[in-house]
Amino acid sequence: MPPPERPTCTFRELLLFETNFPSSKVCFKDRLDPEDKFDKRLIDFCSAIDAWEGSRKWAEGWASYDSRMALHDSDNAIMPVESPLLTTTNHVLPRPVTNKLVAYTTALGLLDIFMLQKEIPGMRPGILRHARRPGWINKPAAVHSIASLKTRLYTVMDQDVRFKETVQSASDTSPSSLDPVLAVAKQIRDTETQADIMICVNNFAVIAFAVSVMLKGYIEVPENLVIKGATETGALEPETGALEYVLKNVLKYRRPLQTAVGYTVMVAFSSKLLSDETVNTWHLLLNAKRRGSDKPEAIAKLELDTWCAIIRVAVGKKTAFQAFRSLICRWRSEKTIENLTAEESTFFKGVSLHPPFPPHLDHAFFTVLAEPPPANVSLPSPALAHIHMAVQVTCDQYNTIARPGSAATIAVARPVVAATKTAARPVATAVAATAATGASASTVATGPGPAAKTAARPVVAAATTVATAVAATAATGASASTLASTVATGPGPASKTAARPVAAAAPATAATDNPASSTVPSKRLQIQVAVEPRKSPRLSAINPPQTQSAPSTARPRPRKKTKPWDRKTLIDFTEFKKQDPEVLLPIGRELIGTETRENDRIDLDEPVSELPEHVLRITAWDDQAQPRELELRFSTRSDYDCWAAITAAEKESRVVDSDGKCKPLFAYGCGMLGERESAFHLLSYDDPRDRATLESPRWTQFSLRKRSIVARGIPDVLLLEWDLQSMETVGDTEAVVEIHDLSIPVKDDHTPRLRTGTLKDVLFAGRKPPLDRRPLNAISLPKDKNYGLSLTPEATDMRALQRTRKLPGCSEAFPADELRFGLVATAGAHHPPHIDSRGLGTVVDIGIGQKLWAIIYPKDKRLSSSTTFWSHEKLDIRKIDFSQFYVEIMLLSAGNRLIMRSNTIHAVYTTENAICHGRHYLSTTTLQDAIHGAVHSFFEGRIATNVDHPVFEQQMTSIAAYFYHHLVELDNPGTDQDGGYAPDPCTRAGFKDLIRFACGIQILGIISPSMYTVTDDPFLVEKLGKEDLSPREGLEKYNISQASYESRRQLIFARGRVIATLKHVFAQVDVQLDFDILDPWRDLFIPSLAHLLYALQDYYDRSSRTSSTDNNTFPLPTKKLFDRQVESVAGQWPELLEDLDNLKKAKEPVDSMDFQFPGDFFVSKAHMSTPPVPMSPEQILESGLCHVDLWYLFHLKRYLGPLFKP
Repeated sequence: MPPPERPTCTFRELLLFETNFPSSKVCFKDRLDPEDKFDKRLIDFCSAIDAWEGSRKWAEGWASYDSRMALHDSDNAIMPVESPLLTTTNHVLPRPVTNKLVAYTTALGLLDIFMLQKEIPGMRPGILRHARRPGWINKPAAVHSIASLKTRLYTVMDQDVRFKETVQSASDTSPSSLDPVLAVAKQIRDTETQADIMICVNNFAVIAFAVSVMLKGYIEVPENLVIKGATETGALEPETGALEYVLKNVLKYRRPLQTAVGYTVMVAFSSKLLSDETVNTWHLLLNAKRRGSDKPEAIAKLELDTWCAIIRVAVGKKTAFQAFRSLICRWRSEKTIENLTAEESTFFKGVSLHPPFPPHLDHAFFTVLAEPPPANVSLPSPALAHIHMAVQVTCDQYNTIARPGSAATIAVARPVVAATKTAARPVATAVAATAATGASASTVATGPGPAAKTAARPVVAAATTVATAVAATAATGASASTLASTVATGPGPASKTAARPVAAAAPATAATDNPASSTVPSKRLQIQVAVEPRKSPRLSAINPPQTQSAPSTARPRPRKKTKPWDRKTLIDFTEFKKQDPEVLLPIGRELIGTETRENDRIDLDEPVSELPEHVLRITAWDDQAQPRELELRFSTRSDYDCWAAITAAEKESRVVDSDGKCKPLFAYGCGMLGERESAFHLLSYDDPRDRATLESPRWTQFSLRKRSIVARGIPDVLLLEWDLQSMETVGDTEAVVEIHDLSIPVKDDHTPRLRTGTLKDVLFAGRKPPLDRRPLNAISLPKDKNYGLSLTPEATDMRALQRTRKLPGCSEAFPADELRFGLVATAGAHHPPHIDSRGLGTVVDIGIGQKLWAIIYPKDKRLSSSTTFWSHEKLDIRKIDFSQFYVEIMLLSAGNRLIMRSNTIHAVYTTENAICHGRHYLSTTTLQDAIHGAVHSFFEGRIATNVDHPVFEQQMTSIAAYFYHHLVELDNPGTDQDGGYAPDPCTRAGFKDLIRFACGIQILGIISPSMYTVTDDPFLVEKLGKEDLSPREGLEKYNISQASYESRRQLIFARGRVIATLKHVFAQVDVQLDFDILDPWRDLFIPSLAHLLYALQDYYDRSSRTSSTDNNTFPLPTKKLFDRQVESVAGQWPELLEDLDNLKKAKEPVDSMDFQFPGDFFVSKAHMSTPPVPMSPEQILESGLCHVDLWYLFHLKRYLGPLFKP
């Protein structure tokens, strides 16, 4: 009796294998020799694959998706018959489906590796030769770490001595008599906590662990694995505890083998633990064929050697340490690594490509061949439409030809209209049928007229295409030797249009002759039908759809003809009402086209996450310097790693008190140790001295010069409950707002976490049990009257508005919605390190709940103004180098108020459901930090929040008017600080603050995004259009941008006022350095501004953001536009232009925006002074004009004509 055949599987036949064993037509077990020692080891493993393929077992655990639609061809002419519906939250394929496909692919790939190791003659011929496609779909970190394989392996060998010293402390490095699974599990546990080169040993062990488990008869590591811990003598061993340790997180030890098989086993030499790396199974399926069949010989040898070493560990012949050590020694002696060429070393490099969207199961079937299939390869008919030759596709092409369906079917994830008997027959079916009958395939590619956009299944329309030739071979069993001469030969490279598949629809009646379509009731076949546009209820009422059961035989009522309207001319109301509804309806759709998408709504009933939960246990100190033990829980590994790094840096930043206990600096004495000061200044409103500080602008801002303030017991902090009434203090509980769902796994782009919902949704989510509670974070605007824009001791911007709102060129009010906010978050919500946009300071009142507030401040204070650290192309704010920073973490509770300094890097974790109110501010003593933060936000949006604050410009111009009003018009320098809001220029600190603020006002237009954004004023757009000028040309030629005339006018006034203020102050003070008298204008202000302009141009050149970032959609302006703004500011004074030119010629290195003032100069009131007379508004306006302002005003008047009123 012949051995039983395996079920036909298109998915399996299109996979990349090195041998023909996995593609065998008979069951694996029947091809093994039980007497052979090598084959005997594989019997249980092969039996598990056979059983999974041939029974109902493979159909389990696929959620609601029937796996027969993907794996078992049966008589289906299309595979996969149906793609599973996408998830409603992040619109991806269901994880159970991709997990099972990866498990099956890994099992076949591992079997292929075993046979490659056995080196049986005749195993290599008869396989598909896949083409190498450069790049990886969302390249994983493990593959990225071996981008330069030679460099990484050299690093491994260079640390060999240290490696031997480290391993001497290991408990056991010899093979054990235990079951191999238990032995490897013990090695994993012993090496997982070690560092350096032992990471590679652990990687060997975790891969070998999965192999050893699968050899016992599994296609993947199961969650309920039970292995007896008996030795050969029958004695029980306690090492089963190691197995329990490993099986606590099966996914963690299942993924490394899948990564090694799907990408390359060389990831075992990664510098990070593979067990800690997350694996996207969908991306792994897409990448499984990209490496191609033709590897360099040196790479293939390295992989085979590594697999042999790992398999020896898996079967218990060696420990992971021994296998790793012997492999390294062998490569060193044979000079294997030295002989690697540059091309071989970068074989796995590749760029990171975006995955196709929306995803479809067809993408996993997409196959690109380097050469036609061999003559002895017989492929299933459904495989034909998935095969393409390398010359036909680009390296990342998916959406155009990966799916054998049209654009209409790609966009549809579920059937929209029911399939009828007149449905168009899929072209692939026609190709297969043509091949089976021996007829010519030319009729398929040529149809009566062009192919419709909704045609079913596109194939390459050529008489000698690979699909047609392979179809004939598969159906008739004839040789495919003629394929090479027909496909491989072509007149030059394929053009872009040639590579695009051409769809051809068969006659509508042909579908009734297709037995496959009647056998399987397929949703996939249903969506091949052309989808009609969705009509509104009004149109449906006007034109009800005709049904087949009751076709209408009445003569349609003639519609009254109306005068056609082209929507380009004005129309009166009477004629407007007479227009066809189909003409009017698009107008309404255009107006309401920005409605919130319901697909993004939070679903509270959906499981939180299928990913393992990561728990981080820390000790944090509260506002009374008392320690608290806390558990931080994360849904994704990347979030866990981010906070693990933060908490580790916090431990390193602690100090030792007199009792020998480690604690954060703010809990140590007065919060100072040497020259270092803590991040937090703890105050209590119940203490009279602290109360005086909190109520005094002078002392509050004096404290903020160096530290943020945390106060408790303040009476105006609103204490709340977790209920609907408290939610109403933040916003309308029924209104739809943006909500961040932190349970959604992301990599670099955090946009998928953005959802919509109501505050009531957050309220209900917070009441769920901890295991079902989503970590949600919502920001809204507080409605409570106590949280408006009131005058507070830290808010110089509010004092400025109060004092100057009636003066020319000043704001009359700030947009309150941009400066105040409300926060609602459930336990577990968190935010990675960032600064608040534009460098604004932040006040947060905790109404209920608890928040961990981590402040990250540099050891070198100039780092906060650095132009090199923040512009590094590989900067990841979630993974910054904490060796250059101190970290302090404070546990904030209900009743606390945090007043955080400007430009402060901070991270937040919500430990209990919390409701907070807050506001943003600018303080006199931190204006320099705010300016630095605004520059960082302009160049590097990666380090700032995604909520911009354009009101920053109004705040700054108001403060400029306030300083002029107080210091010049009232003539109060050094005598009255208006309670502490105004600077004292007769002190060195106040004098520096004033000069640095004046420089910030001068560059305010340079770092304003609105200056580089095209105008959206419809009147100006129309005027420019009449001269055949686009808004972009208006910006480049005439400086007409999105910045309004009023905002430019306020900026011109601000520049004029700060210059007048400086001249007034400089005339009333003496600045002395040693025995020399300095000219404040020429020796301090001009060099400081020249340095800042030079640093900005250097920052532009260094900035890695060339288009946009995840956190800032504003693109970096062109060099021409940016330099135009800089040169305009520099051209105001000849001495400034001279100093800037000298810096450029000298090419002085610059790494900070902060100008170093010369020595410890001394500032005092002048003995004899004649300050200039205050200027009129016209004089101020004139002194603040730059060339770009004059240029803008001239052309604005030209285009606006009589409407322009300066």
